[in-house]
Amino acid sequence: MAFGPRASPVKFVDDPYHSPEGDILEFKLTYEGKLFGANSKDPKVKHKHDIRRAFHPQLKRLWKLTPQLSEPFDFVQFPLIMASAPSGPSIPYEEQLAKRFGCGPYQLVPLIVEGTGLLCSLDILLLRPDKPGAIIRSGDIDNRLKTLFDSLRIPQDTNELAGDPPSKDENPLFCLLQDDRLITHVAVSSDVILQPIHGATMIDPNDVRLIITVKIRPTTSTWGGMKFL
Repeated sequence: MAFGPRASPVKFVDDPYHSPEGDILEFKLTYEGKLFGANSKDPKVKHKHDIRRAFHPQLKRLWKLTPQLSEPFDFVQFPLIMASAPSGPSIPYEEQLAKRFGCGPYQLVPLIVEGTGLLCSLDILLLRPDKPGAIIRSGDIDNRLKTLFDSLRIPQDTNELAGDPPSKDENPLFCLLQDDRLITHVAVSSDVILQPIHGATMIDPNDVRLIITVKIRPTTSTWGGMKFL
């Protein structure tokens, strides 16, 4: 039985050169909880960092399950990643990134780094209390997406850490992006959230469930060095 037309994905960012056939790595990130809009007057720093920490264990597991990410890395192929290549035996790529990207007490491991020739696209299924299609009429959706994008990248300075020290499992902290400018394609589909989150009895207006399909593609041939092809 059909209840009405389904909403098609809304493209918020679209790279004209985006080609799904060129994707070399695809995986899904999930999040359930509150998702607030952020703006210059109220940047929601702690909220963003809490979401960033929610993605950490998923990305950490991705690195564990992807052998190519755990192998020693060839500095010669990617001189832009590290300002100076170490001498002696190669060290795992994860450790190299953690040594480069530090912020306060955190060491950071972004998967997509400037200089590797990698870009990513995001296809987001957004389950929220509004009816399907209401995403078009939601005035704060851009601010909510900005919250999400900021949570997917590494913090830019210690102010974005909200004063929260890393747990034992969060050093290094795994993130998706060095910078959200590396996202070149975003499509969002919305539907109704039917089950309260975290065992609650009521659905809050700010509750969401997100299923984010991440697709990574190269813009140059250098990614072949990571042996994903």
